[in-house]
Amino acid sequence: NNQRKQIQQANFTKKGVSGCDYGLYEMISNNSCWAVRDCGELMVYNTSQWEFSCEPCQAWVTGDNSNGQLGSGDMNDATGFTNVSNLCFESIYLKLYSSFAIIGNNVYWAGNPDQLSYPSDGQVIKQFELFDTSGRYGQSARNLIKFENHRVTTSGENNHENLGAEANAFDSKHVLIGFLMGQTVKQVGGTWYTSFIVTQSQVFSTNQAYSSENGERTPVSLYWGKMELHQNIKLILKAYFYYFNLILVDQNQNFYGNGWNGFTNNMLCYSGSSTAKFVELGQLKHASVYQTFGLYINLNNSVDICGWFVHTIDIEINTSTKQIFQIPDGELIDISVNKYGANALVQNEGIRSIYYIGHYAEDENHPRWDIGVNVLIPQNWTNISTVNPGNCSSFATTVFYSQALVHGCSRLKPFRSNGICYENCSYNVFYDNGIERCIDKFCNYSIMLPLQEPRNWNIC
Repeated sequence: NNQRKQIQQANFTKKGVSGCDYGLYEMISNNSCWAVRDCGELMVYNTSQWEFSCEPCQAWVTGDNSNGQLGSGDMNDATGFTNVSNLCFESIYLKLYSSFAIIGNNVYWAGNPDQLSYPSDGQVIKQFELFDTSGRYGQSARNLIKFENHRVTTSGENNHENLGAEANAFDSKHVLIGFLMGQTVKQVGGTWYTSFIVTQSQVFSTNQAYSSENGERTPVSLYWGKMELHQNIKLILKAYFYYFNLILVDQNQNFYGNGWNGFTNNMLCYSGSSTAKFVELGQLKHASVYQTFGLYINLNNSVDICGWFVHTIDIEINTSTKQIFQIPDGELIDISVNKYGANALVQNEGIRSIYYIGHYAEDENHPRWDIGVNVLIPQNWTNISTVNPGNCSSFATTVFYSQALVHGCSRLKPFRSNGICYENCSYNVFYDNGIERCIDKFCNYSIMLPLQEPRNWNIC
């Protein structure tokens, strides 16, 4: 509140027609001058270096909506990117039965409540609504997992022991976490039907997994096991929970993945079937994998591909070693993989555009529009010109025959300051349930990224 008052006090009335004084930003709707671009609950929309406007946020969705999980108000598939909310979501997680989105401490959800909570009234949540204002959440396809005040709870479906406790087929349980031996929970999440608890240096998983992504384990309780990590992992900065894969990021920004290795056994950049062991993926900014291929974003924003991908009708990629993957001209803001295609958000001369490549997923002859178009013949990168993504920056963190684009900053430029997403942080970087935050706050220890890392992060 104090910071908000300081920002409001810095609002000056514009003098004459000469514009704002040097160092101030002009809000073009009323020609007022501001020390910091501030739009409250709206989105800062930049029109030039020293001008800005305040616009409602957007949350674009496309694809499978058979459980109401896209929050579009009905249960019809979204046939192309459709704006379903004016909330400024930081991140959004799309799953099979349900989805949730985050704004600070607020958690919003949509979809089939049976896979979200217990007891449930069985009424499908067809538009994103506020679910909780505290705690940190993760999600498998069949349940939620939450940590708050050194307590872990799970709720939803339990047909694969994914609630991690003695539970009925649908239930809500407190997880007995004595096996953590006092460690602090840093992140929680889930894959197809596996739940995970991540501490600073260890990962614990439930007993069953679709593709061995619960790892090589040492049982620590009746329902949980401690995963064996790659020998180079000393500290865990964050985890990515994809549908059949777990990806970890270590203290040197090296990525490691396990689980499903694609239909042709090479999606994780090695030759072999699904793996419980972690495979080293390299020093990266971001990785996006699904069922057939993975895209790996390097420190210089170049993109590599592993796996099987039909690039166009004449070009097919099938590789267990990284190959350069061309992206559209311009600045890459974010990129996300679906089953047979991908989407990229690219900026040129201040204008952002959504591109697709490949073709849509088809389930029982039903097109899913998961990349935003109804295209069955594989295409090279093509601009979806019917969509104006405005100042949106981040695709969905997880997808299932679907995609979303929200206001929050992407993994390539994760820090928002003065209305703009930046790659670097002038303060300290804290990880909040897998989300990087740049905070002016003291920490009594820090991790400096390697010298070859172009980012100047001081990680707490």
